[in-house]
Amino acid sequence: MDAGHAALARRQRVEARSNILEKGIIQPWTRNATNTITGTITVTAPESAPFDVQLGAQAQHSNTVLRIGGTLKGASGTALRVYSNTANSGAALCFAPTTPNNFAGTIIVGNGRDAIVCDPQNNKTMPGGFLMTTNSLLAPSVNDKTWTVGFLELQSGSSFTPPNSNTKWTVGDLRLNAGSTLLTKVANANTSTITLTDSLTTAYPVNLTTPSARTSTASTSASTVWSVLTLPTDKGNLGDNLGDFVLASQPKLFPDSLPAVYLRVSTNEAGTVQSLDLVQRQIVTLTANNSLTKWAATGFQTAVTNAASWSDETEPHSGADYVVNADGWQLCLPPQDLLGADKSYTFPGESLTIGKETGASTACRLYSAADTLRVKILRLMDNTQFWPKPFVDSGRPFALEGDALVLPGTGATPTSLYVYGDRTYTINAPVTGTGRLEVHNNASSSKPTGTLVLAAANTNFLGRIRLVAAAKDGAYPACTLLVQDGRNLGGAFAEFKHDALELCNGSILAATNDVILAEATRGIYIHSEGVMNVGRDATLSAAAAITYAENATLTKTGAGTLALGGKAVIPSGETASLAVGEGFLEVRSTNAVDGVAVTFASGAHLLVDPAATGDVATYGAVDLSATPFGGTLPVAFDLPAIGENDEHRYADIAVATVRDAATAAALNLSARKIPGHGVTFSTRANPDGTATILASIGKNGFVFVIR
Repeated sequence: MDAGHAALARRQRVEARSNILEKGIIQPWTRNATNTITGTITVTAPESAPFDVQLGAQAQHSNTVLRIGGTLKGASGTALRVYSNTANSGAALCFAPTTPNNFAGTIIVGNGRDAIVCDPQNNKTMPGGFLMTTNSLLAPSVNDKTWTVGFLELQSGSSFTPPNSNTKWTVGDLRLNAGSTLLTKVANANTSTITLTDSLTTAYPVNLTTPSARTSTASTSASTVWSVLTLPTDKGNLGDNLGDFVLASQPKLFPDSLPAVYLRVSTNEAGTVQSLDLVQRQIVTLTANNSLTKWAATGFQTAVTNAASWSDETEPHSGADYVVNADGWQLCLPPQDLLGADKSYTFPGESLTIGKETGASTACRLYSAADTLRVKILRLMDNTQFWPKPFVDSGRPFALEGDALVLPGTGATPTSLYVYGDRTYTINAPVTGTGRLEVHNNASSSKPTGTLVLAAANTNFLGRIRLVAAAKDGAYPACTLLVQDGRNLGGAFAEFKHDALELCNGSILAATNDVILAEATRGIYIHSEGVMNVGRDATLSAAAAITYAENATLTKTGAGTLALGGKAVIPSGETASLAVGEGFLEVRSTNAVDGVAVTFASGAHLLVDPAATGDVATYGAVDLSATPFGGTLPVAFDLPAIGENDEHRYADIAVATVRDAATAAALNLSARKIPGHGVTFSTRANPDGTATILASIGKNGFVFVIR
C-alpha cells in the first residue's frame, strides 16, 4: 500500500506484513463493524502530505472502526491523518496493545467528528503524539489504563475528552491553542489526569467544560477536587497559565456571583509537583443565630469561632464558602479578642454570603468591630444590612479589603450600609453585581453622620446607589459619598437608568479632586434634596441627565466647580431648583439647567469657558423662566492665569440665553474681577425671540452693559 486507494468492504481482517503508507488513502467501508489491519505498517508520508484514513466516506457508513492490530512505525516528521467526511460520531481508530510503541510521528485528527480510541485493555506508549484540528475529538475509552505520548496539541475548535474513570495520560509537551476544549466529560472525583513531563503551552481562551455540579446552597461536608493536569515545578509555573483557562457553562450557586466550581493551582508538600484543579465548593451554613448579647465599651463579643455555630461543626477555615441565609439572622465578626494590634480581622473562608438569593423576608445582618475587615469575597444579597463598627460613636476609620464586594441581587430590596460616628468607611474591594446599595446614616447615634469611599474602579458594578439620610431631632444629618474617580460609581448600563445615583434628604456626593462622571447611562436622581460638594481647585463633571423629583433641590457647596453636561429632567408641571451656595457652576449643555430655578449665593458664580464648542458656544446657559437665575447672574470666566501686564481679548462670549430682550435687560449682571482687564456685556436677539447675553473681555476695560 505504497500508493493509491484501498477500500475495506464489510467486516474484514487484512494481514499486511510489510505495508508502507507513503501516500494515498484507506477507507474502511463497513457499517457497525471493526475492520482490522495486522502486521507491520510503516508510515513515511510527511506532515505536509499525511497518509489518510477516512472513516465513513458516506453518511450511511456509521460506526466505522479501523483497528490497527499489528505494529505501527514512523519516524519523527511523518504523519497519519484520520478523518470523516460525514457527521459520523461512531467512527474510530483503535490500536492493539503494543501497536504505537514505535511510532514517533504525528497522528492528525480532523475534518469531522472523529474519535481516537484504544482497545479496552493494556497501557499504550507512543513516542510521537496527536494533533487535533478543528472539529476533532480525542476520546480515549479505556478505563484504569495509561496513555504515554510525546506530545498532544489541541488546535482551535478541537476537544480532548477523557472517560469518566481513572484513565491517566502522560504527555511530554501539551499545547492548548486558543479556542480548544479540555476535559468535557468530568462527572466525579475519579477524573482522568494529564501528567506533563516537560512543558505546557496555552493561549487564551482554553475552554474547560466543568463537571455537573450541585447548585444548592445547602451545607456540604467537604469540597470535591478534580485534577485537570499536573506539572513538575521545575518545568514551569502553572500559575502563569491560569488566566488562559475559561470555565464554560458552569452552574452558579447565586446568579452571576458564585460559580459552583472554580480553578486553582496547588503544589504538593514536597514542592515538586504542581496541580491544576477544578474545585467544587464546600458550603458551610450558620446553624445558630449570632445574636448581639454582650456589648462592651471596647466592642462586642461573638460566637463566630464556636464550631457548633456552623454546619461542618468546625471553626471557619480556608477552602470553604460560608452562607448566612436564615430570615433575620445575623453574623458578628470578629470577636473582640481576635482583633490584632491594628484592630484588623481576616475571615479565613473563601467567601462569605449574607442573605438569600431571592431576598430574606426579614433582613439578614453582618456586623464587624474591626477597623479593617478582610474577606476574600463578601456577598451581600437583597435585603441585607452591613453595620461596620456598630454602636461605636467615634474612633478610627473603617476599611473593607478583599477581592470583591458582590451585590448580586435584583435591587428590588436594597443592601444597606450604615456609616456614622463622623468616620470614613472605605471599600477598597472592587464592587460588582446588579443589586442596589443604600447608604444610611444612623439617627440613633450621637454622631449620626459618616463618609463612604468607594475606592476601586467598579466598572463591573451594574447596580444603583442611593444615599439616604434619616431624621434626627427634626433634621436630616447627611451621609456622604466621596468619589475620587468616575468609575467608583459603576459601569455602563445597557440602557439609561435615571436613578443610578440617588441623593435623598440632603445627602452629599463629594469630590476633592478632579472627577469625571463620564458614563451617560448612569443618571442622577435628586429626591427631595441632594448636595454636591466640590473641593477647592477641583472640578466634578457629570455627563448624565439629572432628574429632579417634585420640588426637589440640588445644592452646590464647596469652592470648586460643578460642571453639568447632561439634561435636566423635571416632572411636567412641577418645579425644581439648583442653589449654588459656593464656588462655581459650569454649564456644558444648553439643557443642563433649562427649567430649573438656578440661584447664586454671594461669592458663587456661573463659570463660562470662552473656548466652549457646540450649542453652548452659541447660547451659553439657557434659562427661559420669567426670572432667570433668580434675577442675578454673577459670571466668572475660565481663563489662563492673567497678570496685570498680560493682554487677553475675547469677543462675544455666549454667557446665557433668556426668554426675551426685556428679561435680559432686567437681569442683574456682574463679572468676577480679571487682573488688568474689563468685561463688557451685550445682548443678541435670536430668531426665535430669545435673547443671548454676550461678554467681551479686553485689556484695561471697564465693566458696562449694553442693553
